[in-house]
Amino acid sequence: MDGIEQDWLNRGVFVHPTARIYGRVEIGNGVEIGPYVVIGDQAQIKTGYKTQPIGKVKIGAGTVIKAHAHISSGSFDVTEIGENCFIMGAVHIGHDCKIGNNVILTEGAKIAGEVHICDYANIGLGALIHQGVLIPAKCMIGMGSVVTKKAAAQMRHAETWAGNPARKLGMNRKWLNMEI
Repeated sequence: MDGIEQDWLNRGVFVHPTARIYGRVEIGNGVEIGPYVVIGDQAQIKTGYKTQPIGKVKIGAGTVIKAHAHISSGSFDVTEIGENCFIMGAVHIGHDCKIGNNVILTEGAKIAGEVHICDYANIGLGALIHQGVLIPAKCMIGMGSVVTKKAAAQMRHAETWAGNPARKLGMNRKWLNMEI
């Protein structure tokens, strides 16, 4: 057992033996990384004919990452996942994303590069999020939705959006009378 693995054990981190972690990755206390997860590999973007160098990934304490998830390293900045997030299987998080605290990314969601998802948001099964958009705090994005730049520009705190392209359905009722 090397020093990194011993440190992880001391901090309650579990990394499945089939998971692959590349480059500079910071993992918070109590993180769980499931089978066949890939974290920190090079982003799939090009500048001219050269790919960007491998950057950094930060994963906050208490986050759970389930099987077959893929998290690209930052290319221009850090790919950052907050605390107590739940990232279900086969989720893709692109380069330079900022995922807030207590975010749920449901099975098969695909998050393009440079997306910012704020605290307590919930991204539904198989949703697609366009590059460079902001998903406000406590928003719910419905199953199979396609969030375009135009839709994201209209989103506000604690709304529910669904469809292709996504459109506002109303307020996210879970948060209507709750303060966090």
